[in-house]
Amino acid sequence: MVPKGRLIIANIRSNQSKPEFSQFISGNKPERIEIITTVLRSEAHLKNEYCSMLRKLGYEDIGFIHMLDIDFLESDYRDRIIKTNLVCFMDGHFDICHVLKCTSIWKLLYEKYLFYENFKIIGINKGANCLAEIIMRKKGVSKGLGFVPHCIIDTSVSGNTSSKELVYSTVINNECLGIRIPMETLMIVERGCDVHCMGDMPLLIFNARSIERNYIEKVKKGSSVYVKNLKGYILSQGGTFNLHIDRVSVL
Repeated sequence: MVPKGRLIIANIRSNQSKPEFSQFISGNKPERIEIITTVLRSEAHLKNEYCSMLRKLGYEDIGFIHMLDIDFLESDYRDRIIKTNLVCFMDGHFDICHVLKCTSIWKLLYEKYLFYENFKIIGINKGANCLAEIIMRKKGVSKGLGFVPHCIIDTSVSGNTSSKELVYSTVINNECLGIRIPMETLMIVERGCDVHCMGDMPLLIFNARSIERNYIEKVKKGSSVYVKNLKGYILSQGGTFNLHIDRVSVL
């Protein structure tokens, strides 16, 4: 089924983020944003950072759903998810994927993403990585939330080192595309497969689907290798990339 909702995946780190970013999140500034997080209420400094970033984009009505709080009750938050059209992940705790999938909130989120045109799921910085099917970790990979199927998303700030890690993870998990989102850049996903870029820097997309499986099994992390049939795409603003057919088109 083609999802009716939209994904906004952003790598925003500057205090001077472009105002156009907030328009893609929502032109309705009074609208409430619900942040789903594994940050505890006691970690107030992280909560303040999240609020500060969204307030700089013009949003004031911000709610938090703390997945790991000892008094967390799913029923307390279902109505809040039902009433909002904006749900945001800004979390650097990869456990959020495992925790969320053990709740009924996960099913509700996915149903709204499939059936509601105005519904948007926002992933910012490390929270963006969690929306992919696979997440890169220091020791291998783990399952993400899967809103961007068959993809690995990288929003880290370590530059060339990060890109090498992404290429390696893409080659080893060659059923997935690897997508690198540079700083101050947005990736918008519509209809579950059409990817758009917004920002001064292009998205880098790596495709290892044509690499033979028996070759992949010989690849060791940290070693220098020559990879045949590894493809790369550069998607700049104004272009569209289709995740299903691996093709870039320019508007």
